[in-house]
Amino acid sequence: MVMALCDLGRFGEARARTEAALATDDPGRRLDALANLGVVEARDGDLERAAAALEEARGLAAELGHTLRLAIVTGDLAGVRYQGKRFAESTVLLEEAAALAERLGIRRLVAMALGNVTHLRRAGGDLDGAARAAVASVDASLGIGDVGIALDVIQTPIDVAEIRGDRQLAGRWWREHALLEERLGRPHDCAISWFRHAAVTGDRASLAAAEAAAEGLDTEELALHRARAEAAAAGRYTLPPEAETATLDLPPLDADLPTATPEIVDALFARLAVRLDQLTAVHV
Repeated sequence: MVMALCDLGRFGEARARTEAALATDDPGRRLDALANLGVVEARDGDLERAAAALEEARGLAAELGHTLRLAIVTGDLAGVRYQGKRFAESTVLLEEAAALAERLGIRRLVAMALGNVTHLRRAGGDLDGAARAAVASVDASLGIGDVGIALDVIQTPIDVAEIRGDRQLAGRWWREHALLEERLGRPHDCAISWFRHAAVTGDRASLAAAEAAAEGLDTEELALHRARAEAAAAGRYTLPPEAETATLDLPPLDADLPTATPEIVDALFARLAVRLDQLTAVHV
């Protein structure tokens, strides 16, 4: 329920549910609540609270010997440190999360770890590495049927296309992304995608679609991308926030990771659509 509320952009309700769940002496339930709180705070933009919750969750997971939970919260914390531009710390955490995921042999964790690799490569200016890691993560996510993770991570090849100046390709992919988010039922993420489509195309219809999807929602992320979309509609294009990178001492990229050509990304979008068709058929 907490993650569903986050997908709907109702972070206050998600936070209240999670904080209520913290009022327990059961260490296992407290671990779950802390891990959830970290995700809620991260998605709502409070990185300090997110990091504090995830650090406490990491310690508790290690104390309980819960390796699966430890891998997950370590990966989440790596993402929070990345968002806070603490890239060196994020890299160390990511390596730990990836090692735990590989040891456990759980495909979901592998997909999540690759997703974090994607973010760090992009933050360090390794656009090719970021796109390749994203393709691998999306492929792994679709292999376990997780459309949500796949839609989150496939945004990176779109970012890379835009940063490299191919706004036409980025616009086509953002439109596909918005339509898939709409089908999945995530209005907050759907609105972001429409705003981002408008930001690269200047399309006022996409701006209107974004506002419709975002009705009743108010987050910093929405405000950021709304401003870019409004500027583009007025004829003033601005680079996406992902264009800001740092120089990081990153380890060599895994040579086994696939390439990230437009054709491969198109094929992943097609697989996403098929998977959503299957999900819709199951729920009819």
